[in-house]
Amino acid sequence: MESTLSTIFETIERDNDITIIFACEAGSRNWGLNSEESDYDIRYIYVHNSVFWYITTENKKDTICDDFNNKKIEISGWDITKSVKGLKCSNPSIIEWMYSSCVYINRNNFQKTVQNIINKLH
Repeated sequence: MESTLSTIFETIERDNDITIIFACEAGSRNWGLNSEESDYDIRYIYVHNSVFWYITTENKKDTICDDFNNKKIEISGWDITKSVKGLKCSNPSIIEWMYSSCVYINRNNFQKTVQNIINKLH
């Protein structure tokens, strides 16, 4: 499955001109409650590769959602600005992701950095 996920992450990055900085399991697999029929519930945080995406005044879509392998893999990502706003408001989803035990991508030790922020906020 690792090679399949790597290919999926690369496809998402290429098709959306983004870089995924953090990706984790957010479903039953994270909690050890999965069965053979369980799907993968992957959540990720990304940044756009073009700075121009961030400096325009237009309202833009700040999430990316896809299903792969006949919906066996559900992937949903949040832009970094949406993620930071979620942290500021103590959004339980982003906090859950940061404490996931099943991490697929963790660039520049992003998870630990955000955990430190969460600990200071709470």
